[in-house]
Amino acid sequence: MRHLAAFLLSLSLISGAGAATLAGVDVLRAGGTVADAAVATNAVLAVTQSNNCGLGGDLFCLYYEAATRRVHFLNGAGRSGSRATLEEVRRRGLTGLPVIGPATVSVPENCSMSAA
Repeated sequence: MRHLAAFLLSLSLISGAGAATLAGVDVLRAGGTVADAAVATNAVLAVTQSNNCGLGGDLFCLYYEAATRRVHFLNGAGRSGSRATLEEVRRRGLTGLPVIGPATVSVPENCSMSAA
């Protein structure tokens, strides 16, 4: 897979699709934050690589904030559904969660993380 990496002064941005990388760079050039660029990059990836980065998926972002000299991680991992309790799992006769199937589907967090 070819990656387009963009390096601007002390900044780097990379994604699996050139159009997505350029979208993130455009946001940064317009004065957006790294978090804004991550959302823009992921939005384009939802179109260009929807099997990997669809809007119904999760969102993760690791970035360094120079002003505070801290590394931040945005964790948009899907959570369990509101009725996915231990009691419900036991009621269904499961002793563990299967590898595939509806019992292991998480609630997508990409959209809620993008809005944050």
